[in-house]
Amino acid sequence: MAPEARQLKVHLRENEAVAQCVLEKWRSMEEKPGGLKENLAHTLYKSYRNVCAAKEPIRSLKDLYQIKGVGKWVIRQLKGSFPESSPDLSPPESNAAGEKGKKAGGSKRYVPQKNSAAYAILITLHRETINGKSHMKKQELIDATEASGLSRSAIGPDKSKAKPGAFASSQKDWYTGWSCMKTLTSKGLVAKSGNPAKYMITEEGKSTALECLSRSGLDDHAAPLVINSAPDTSNASHKLNNICMTSFVETSSGPSRAIGRPKTSIANPATKTSPEVTYLTSQESLNYNSDVRTAENCAEEIILSDSDSEELYTENYPLIGSEEFTERVAPPILNASNSGKTTTNYRFSDCSASISPRSSEGTFEMQSSSTMGIAEFNMLDNDTVCMDNSILAMPPRRSSKNFLEDYEVVLILDDRENFGGRSRKTVDNIHSQFRVPVEIKHLPVGDGIWIARDRKLHTEYVLDFIVERKNVADLCSSITDNRYKDQKLRLKKCGLRKLIYLVEGDPNPLDTSERIKTACFTTEILEGFDVQRTPGYAETVRTYGNLTHSITEYYSTHFSTGANTSQVCLTYDEFTKKCDDLKKITVSDVFALQLMQVPQVTEEAALAVIGLYPTLFSLAKAYSMLDGDTHAQEKMLKNKSTLINAGASRNIFKLVWAEG
Repeated sequence: MAPEARQLKVHLRENEAVAQCVLEKWRSMEEKPGGLKENLAHTLYKSYRNVCAAKEPIRSLKDLYQIKGVGKWVIRQLKGSFPESSPDLSPPESNAAGEKGKKAGGSKRYVPQKNSAAYAILITLHRETINGKSHMKKQELIDATEASGLSRSAIGPDKSKAKPGAFASSQKDWYTGWSCMKTLTSKGLVAKSGNPAKYMITEEGKSTALECLSRSGLDDHAAPLVINSAPDTSNASHKLNNICMTSFVETSSGPSRAIGRPKTSIANPATKTSPEVTYLTSQESLNYNSDVRTAENCAEEIILSDSDSEELYTENYPLIGSEEFTERVAPPILNASNSGKTTTNYRFSDCSASISPRSSEGTFEMQSSSTMGIAEFNMLDNDTVCMDNSILAMPPRRSSKNFLEDYEVVLILDDRENFGGRSRKTVDNIHSQFRVPVEIKHLPVGDGIWIARDRKLHTEYVLDFIVERKNVADLCSSITDNRYKDQKLRLKKCGLRKLIYLVEGDPNPLDTSERIKTACFTTEILEGFDVQRTPGYAETVRTYGNLTHSITEYYSTHFSTGANTSQVCLTYDEFTKKCDDLKKITVSDVFALQLMQVPQVTEEAALAVIGLYPTLFSLAKAYSMLDGDTHAQEKMLKNKSTLINAGASRNIFKLVWAEG
């Protein structure tokens, strides 16, 4: 309901003329044909009320502009009738040149930062207004904003977290994107009325929303979304301009901050038609190249207003959403060099299992240690993707050489996947943001897979990618109760070759942060998983969507060359049967679990051992054939597999055969 234009008591006598001017303007606009919109009436009411309550004299438009709730729209309405109005009394753009010690720029208009919660809420409210909604309630606005995918942080509270005060290590832990609504209302961009509260965008808010859309290069598409049967991935590689990848880094001044690094091109950039990204992992200390910049330099200029503004807690996390996306699904190929260091090759297009270590100043050299480093990835190369001298498994070719004409790629999420209070919206969010089909099924292993569904026969083939998603708290508990190793072992034995481990959340505020970082490091560098990290729910949704696009692009690119030369993908029924068989405990499984308790024996090394010697008896028999040559016995496993290092080989021998 619009407020009534009634006269209020003015706190200062000097401001009576100004207050009367605002009131008369309000009444005159109400008397016009069609009347005054409710949101504009609220804006004028707030301006009039704050002018009446002002404790300082208002002598010019400049003074009026400083009043809370008075924006440029109100100033424009009053410019012709305001006492002492003159051209030089308009809101200032900058301070006088002679003022010393003050930063030029003066009082700037508030414009929300791109991909902040305020940015997303304002644009969503603007689009809903265009679609015919005069107002929105709180939960309705939160749901619509989260579905838009415009914010890097969650808008509503995460119900999976404890209540404030229980285990909070910092104020950031309990921040939600909705906190920015106070800033939007105080700046006059959004009007709030009624109980329960109704939120309406003001004229000033509309102009600010249009400016945000213009700055971001987004079209103001408020029309209903049309879902295409086949996503267009032809331009996917062009969405990676000016990406600033970040990582959680613990600092002495606070629990965490973001370190950014501009995109680095990889070999043959002129011929690439696919994404090239530089990935920055977690670390305690690392010498960066000279082009490393802090996240503050990556962000757009923004005016921080009140202490409850969302920008206070906004990190410049990697955005995998609207304008750019990055993929990294190549697990590292490890090769032990003569120097004793483990070098890593991340390029799919190179079948070689080694890469020359870089030792120049400022460049981190990947090695088997607890220090996190930088790894460069090129996911989708025009060359043939190599792994064990063959490309990834492909679905059978039908009548066409075009993958998308024969198949539809569908993201399958496990029905036990936990997204806190947002589980019911996750499918809709991914579907609406990325125009990809998403389904929920009971998966025997992992939290997400991708299938290629035959458009004619409807046969489902499981593509060579699987993802396991872990919240940092859940990851820590799974490490504690030993579920962590068992889950990874099942993933390795499921038959899919591209294993993605998605870690959600910032580990730095936790007491077990070192344990989590070490687990992520060993999972990626030593065990061949691709570890993806996201700061929260919104980025996890974007990661699922963009991985789907990237996988679709990969199969579209290599389908014509690989369908006749690679392995054929398992059907979904074959995949579930194989995974169900893995649940049956065998003697080899027990032996593998025993081996993983031996120092320096990873899951990969344990699998290599049982591949050579399925049981403890067969391994002991092999040692007996070398009885008397202790040196040969200690090196036996190392000499038979490059996946077993000297320390692991020696420790296994001592466990099985050595005396004492």
